[in-house]
Amino acid sequence: MVENGNINVTNTNNSERDALTGVKSKLSYVKYEKELDELIKEGISGPFTIMIFDINDMKHENDVKGMEAGDEYIKEGCRIICDIFDHSPVFRLGGDEFAAILRGSDYDNRMTLAAKYGARQYENKIKGLVNMAFGMADFNPKKDIRVQDVYIRADRLMNENKKNCRNCRSARAFFDEKEFEPSVRFYVLYEQLASAMTDFGKIEVPKIEQILIDICNLFRLSKAVTRVFMNPQEERSGKGEIMSCFDTGREGELISTIRYVTSVQSGAVMNVYMSPDEKPLTEEEKWKVELVMRTILSFVARNRLNTMVDQLTYFDEDGYPNLRTLNRDMMKMVMENRINGMVAFHYNLRNFAIVNKEYGRDTGDIIMKLHFDTVQHAMGPDGVLARMGGDNFVGICPGDTFKNVFSILTHTMVHVNNGNGVSIQTKAGVFCISEKFPVHNPSDVWPKIISAFNVAKGGEHEHIVFYDDAFIAKKEKSMRIQQLLPDALKDEEFKPFYQPKVNLKTGELSGAEALCRWFHDGKIIPPNDFIPVFEETSDICRLDLYMLEHVCRDIRCWLDSGKNPVRVSVNFSRKHMMNIGLTDIIAEIVDRYDVPHKYVEIELTETTTDVEFVDLKRLVTSLHDLGFYTSIDDFGMGFSSLNLIRDIPWDVVKIDKSFLPLEGEDDNSPNSIMYRHVVAMVRELGREALTEGTESEFHVKVLKENNCEFAQGYYFDKPLMVDEFEKRLVIRRYI
Repeated sequence: MVENGNINVTNTNNSERDALTGVKSKLSYVKYEKELDELIKEGISGPFTIMIFDINDMKHENDVKGMEAGDEYIKEGCRIICDIFDHSPVFRLGGDEFAAILRGSDYDNRMTLAAKYGARQYENKIKGLVNMAFGMADFNPKKDIRVQDVYIRADRLMNENKKNCRNCRSARAFFDEKEFEPSVRFYVLYEQLASAMTDFGKIEVPKIEQILIDICNLFRLSKAVTRVFMNPQEERSGKGEIMSCFDTGREGELISTIRYVTSVQSGAVMNVYMSPDEKPLTEEEKWKVELVMRTILSFVARNRLNTMVDQLTYFDEDGYPNLRTLNRDMMKMVMENRINGMVAFHYNLRNFAIVNKEYGRDTGDIIMKLHFDTVQHAMGPDGVLARMGGDNFVGICPGDTFKNVFSILTHTMVHVNNGNGVSIQTKAGVFCISEKFPVHNPSDVWPKIISAFNVAKGGEHEHIVFYDDAFIAKKEKSMRIQQLLPDALKDEEFKPFYQPKVNLKTGELSGAEALCRWFHDGKIIPPNDFIPVFEETSDICRLDLYMLEHVCRDIRCWLDSGKNPVRVSVNFSRKHMMNIGLTDIIAEIVDRYDVPHKYVEIELTETTTDVEFVDLKRLVTSLHDLGFYTSIDDFGMGFSSLNLIRDIPWDVVKIDKSFLPLEGEDDNSPNSIMYRHVVAMVRELGREALTEGTESEFHVKVLKENNCEFAQGYYFDKPLMVDEFEKRLVIRRYI
């Protein structure tokens, strides 16, 4: 019955049901056909497909196993049809022949369903189970005037397939003999391709390649090429891994390109080619070719590209394992209960900017990698080492191999290709994970090594710091000191002490250095107890500006009382370097007390990084332009660079006492030669040369002999309280 252009086949009597299989009978098919013919006549039938099925080897099954087994064979074949075409009416036309009429969603998905059915028959053929030849034909409103026209084409295709299948000797031949029309054969091949590519147990590359070759032949292609690239640069330059399992060698034109790019910019591109003398692809064939191309790129993305993504996820751009690698492996150690007893550490390469400057960036990168490899080798196979960025690294290794690592971190020689040895030292924080320490994830370990590393990085003497009971006690002491700072500043517990500087030619007081002393609860807290603590944070900047203000206050008092002031140097930490407004802050404080700029000297320490060098030069130049004096403190204590005194307009270079020759050394000793030439170089550059740590008559003699004009040290005076220093302003003379 036809209702609103649809066929109602739900109300059927028993004669319209097949007694053996339960599907619709031939009578039901005839009625359905008649009603569909009416719709065709009225032009409102809509698209449909007829599929005709016939069970192979049915006579053999009946003859060998009997009629009862034959009936089961028929029912099993019917179940397969109904399972796959479950939204369409299925009819038993008689014996072992069935029909299905596909409309609606089954019609839209007919090729996918046919491929699924073909794959099922392929499996059954291999297993020796029931399989059926089939043919399918679509209704063509331009040619077909009745259902029978479509049925005849489907039945003819089914018989051709059945005839071909009789000659098959293997499951492989079942397809190679092209027993299906090309559209169905494509979907059968595509189903096999999808199945092979999603077999997570074992990916059989030769099988996948053979299916792709069959598909390429089906569509008359001459070549198919896939190229995988790590990044856009590789893609633009034509580099990357090239894969091609199909190439006929015939000249071909590019007919389709599909490109896939991951979130991290790795990707793949596939090109297919066709010989000009081949019949061009139809629109449907183009769609099928592109479907296969998308499937291949999806497969490549899951395999090759995922490997690349893994590389980009767990390694940095220079090929070093990154923190994700370390966290992953540490978590594995936690899960396997083997992290206790390990040693975690964080280090950076000391003064590596100087290595880069001396040897160049490229050689510096080689030196860094050689050092990394040396540490990694010392850790053994159970250790993990990762790069945090720049010259900062973090790792974890068994306790029994850390002694080798410790030796390398302390000092090692790295030999580059030209045979030159480069001395590399590190600053490191270390945490030995005891058997009793609870570790649930890597975040339980990180704070320990980072805390120890920060202390090592900020310290001048301890370059490798262990996080242990002594460290914890020291850390707690530091925290108490930091907590005291706000009130100490407010209560003015910090006092400037002035250590005189002497002009050795005139014997007179020439200046002073303001040194900070902390008076708390009636006691003096030694500078070594609080300066390093404040250096760990920006607290040191607050203290430096406090000291500058108090020095300016004292100078103003001296001026107001008629005393003749001297230039006073105030120490400023490297922590100020990133403050581009520091010059204005200094000028505002000094001008607030109406102190002439010539009386203020800003004393800064050496710097070792390119960034700090640029900031230091900017700061010193801007201070110099405003009339302030500047000095470089402790020149020679670190890895001094001549650029520091050549390129930066210092007024004073303070030479560390470590340059002074020892008493009894002759003029040709290394210390004597170095000191003599450093002083000469400083003076010839037009800077004032001042030697710190002048503590004996011998030192004074050495300074005079080498024309060092200024001295500071206990030989002349210790740091003095302001009232004691004011007496020196009156007396003036030391020699």
